[in-house]
Amino acid sequence: MKNKEKQNLLEALFVNATESIIVVNSIGEIILMNPASLQAFQYEPNELYGEKIETHTQEIFFNAPRTPGQISVKPTQKKYGYWVRLICTAKDGTEFPVEISLTPFKFEEERHVIAFVIDITRRRNRNQMLTQQHTLATITEELRTTNEKIGG
Repeated sequence: MKNKEKQNLLEALFVNATESIIVVNSIGEIILMNPASLQAFQYEPNELYGEKIETHTQEIFFNAPRTPGQISVKPTQKKYGYWVRLICTAKDGTEFPVEISLTPFKFEEERHVIAFVIDITRRRNRNQMLTQQHTLATITEELRTTNEKIGG
């Protein structure tokens, strides 16, 4: 495969990826977003370029109050190659839970970070529903046992 073909393939992968891909520079400014990330965050192309990624993410700390700026994408301050759970904020203020994988790299002698962002709203909702079903089944069983004891 020739270099131009490889470049075209990489561009097609970036543009057609169904998960959000965001690239930030060494100071945490957004420099590149794929269409999936623009859709997830509800922004138009170029609207977020130059903004700090921290403005749109909030780290989850066991239901503690969340404030912007709790995540740093500076390679020296964060573990990479691991998934972290965050709350992201869309343009309209809607918050949505995500898992994000951060990987540092160098391009033209500058450090960058690529973030692969997966919206986990459906998974979280499904898990909450399963927990509620389990709780209901437990209560139902306890009621059945109690009724059997009372009824004899």
